[in-house]
Amino acid sequence: MKRGQEIPREVQRLIGDLRAVWKRTTVLRDRLPEVTDAMVELAEPFTPEAEMAMALEGVALDLEPLPQRLEEAAAVTPEQLREEWERARRP
Repeated sequence: MKRGQEIPREVQRLIGDLRAVWKRTTVLRDRLPEVTDAMVELAEPFTPEAEMAMALEGVALDLEPLPQRLEEAAAVTPEQLREEWERARRP
């Protein structure tokens, strides 16, 4: 197998891994208590659990679009890329 042929399979595995990490992140977040309005409004300090909940929410938000972006990149054709390039060069 040529080296370039390995890339699509590796990308598919990576997409699956990213989805799995996203799922684990959201499941773990769901197990933590909600962050109270008082914490968000700084009327009371965050608890360690609330801090972790906020961190997990941020990670999940960052991860969520990545598999789709990789799928789009894996499916793009040279013709589509040329069309996009031509459109981008038009005034």
